[in-house]
Amino acid sequence: MMPRRLQDVCFGLPVFGRMSAGVARAIAARGGRIVTTVAGRSEGTRRRADRSDVRLVDSMEDVFHAADVVLSIAGPSAAVEVMDRLVAWVPRHGRSPAFIEANVLAPEVLRRYSERLTPMGLCFVDAGIVGLPPDADRRPLLLVAGPDLESMDMLDGVAFDVQTVGEEIGRASTLKLLHTLLSKGINANLLQVMLVAEREGSSAALLQLLDARRPDLAERIRKVVPWIPADHARFEAELANAGDWLRNRGWSAGMADSGCEALRSVASSPLAGESREVRDDARSAPETVRLIAQGSTIDRRGGEDFVLSHFTDDPDEIRSAIAGGVDRVGPDLEIWSKNDRQSGLGTRISVHRYESIAVAAEERDGASSFCRVDPIHDGSAAGIERALECGARHIMLPMFRTPEEVAAFIRLVDGRAACILLFETVAAGLRVSEILRVPGIDGVHLGLTDLMLDTGMGSRFDVLLTPWIETVCDEVHRAGLPLHIGGIASVSDDSLPIPVEPILARIVELGASGSLVTRAMANRCTTPEEWAREVDAVRDRVRTLRTDAERRRAGVDRLREIVRAARRDGRRIP
Repeated sequence: MMPRRLQDVCFGLPVFGRMSAGVARAIAARGGRIVTTVAGRSEGTRRRADRSDVRLVDSMEDVFHAADVVLSIAGPSAAVEVMDRLVAWVPRHGRSPAFIEANVLAPEVLRRYSERLTPMGLCFVDAGIVGLPPDADRRPLLLVAGPDLESMDMLDGVAFDVQTVGEEIGRASTLKLLHTLLSKGINANLLQVMLVAEREGSSAALLQLLDARRPDLAERIRKVVPWIPADHARFEAELANAGDWLRNRGWSAGMADSGCEALRSVASSPLAGESREVRDDARSAPETVRLIAQGSTIDRRGGEDFVLSHFTDDPDEIRSAIAGGVDRVGPDLEIWSKNDRQSGLGTRISVHRYESIAVAAEERDGASSFCRVDPIHDGSAAGIERALECGARHIMLPMFRTPEEVAAFIRLVDGRAACILLFETVAAGLRVSEILRVPGIDGVHLGLTDLMLDTGMGSRFDVLLTPWIETVCDEVHRAGLPLHIGGIASVSDDSLPIPVEPILARIVELGASGSLVTRAMANRCTTPEEWAREVDAVRDRVRTLRTDAERRRAGVDRLREIVRAARRDGRRIP
């Protein structure tokens, strides 16, 4: 039986953001107790916790252990992590705190986790927060749904104004998604229109027109646009989730997609580092738009060239591929635990020789020599040294999870080759901003096969289409690093389960400037001329997709539909 007095309850906040801090202050002011963790969080989060009346513990699991009610307020990816860790924790500890899931997630996601957690004895509440963090003169609205809402009584009139919307899990999250489209979506689309107007030299004229004919819109632009940079990352994650939900329900996600496009422009501008605590309060909407439109430091179209890399240790294939225009060629030396990870998938697991690096090093003054080494382990120093002795100029590190592993890799290479990071674990993706701050990184590649395995998703293309991947890509762009994604087959190969253009369209949409050559393409090439034909065809298609936004969008939409159809029919995409 849940205690009814606020003072008798410990509330756990597994993620401590700005909303969580406001909620914690409101609960503490009425005598409630709060426990949270800042493990793995930014210095800003630590400072926020230090200023709040909360008890800090070492981990999210420690929050679960101490709390009577766990209140999850986080971004979409962190929200899923909270539930995954709760699912793993509850059976091992025999405790079942009430769980309030208050994030912008699709109803089907909540129902899936509710079906796993409720049989363990946990009270699961579907919730959605509408409004700014609680303060002296305001409380946000908390929409709640579920069969047991007893734990919500204590929060009503304290941290939130609680509104019950039904007993069915998913009702509150549906309303929150719709509200996101009508609040953050409209605001982001107003920014998008102003960015278009700025680039067309018509922003001042547009505001004059709105002042005369739609003063409500003019006022909203002037009010909300200056504040958008402070919240752009969170808004984009929530809008992207809303867009995926619309698509999965068969609706157009145009409103969400265009809003996300505008928010990504913020992410690539000088205003990307703003927060609610650190921003220019005096900056006007026109000045905000001008800085976003003209001051971008990231070109999401990618560079002029599209870099192609190829794993092989066949000497003739190395020479032909380099002569045909492939930029980086060499052996895949990763064997450590790879068979265990990819067994049964039909993926190519190579057993290549170090000596083949020297073949590539003989061509183009060695600029094309390339290899992938094992993940960091006891033998890494010897393996990397051997690759360098053979002439490797580009070395790729796979399967890392921490900044410390990346730093160890860069120390071992010691400036003697370009250091390429192969992101293929969820842990690395969640730490992407911290990892990319390690000095000495020369490029990033996203490996879709192992990301598919690590996320448990159905195919590489499910991974490629996630908003989470967009977040990782934007962090890479923000760091000013080249981004390569996945692998590409021949654009003229009609035997493929998915045509190349939809895949290329998504890769281009994400701002990638390179990819791997797949074995399917390599098998079509036996001479430098055949390699040149295939390489030129890929690069021509990339140029088209970079400049033709409508064709690019159509390609991505086609990829989404192919993946949805396979999921619906229970088919595995190879």
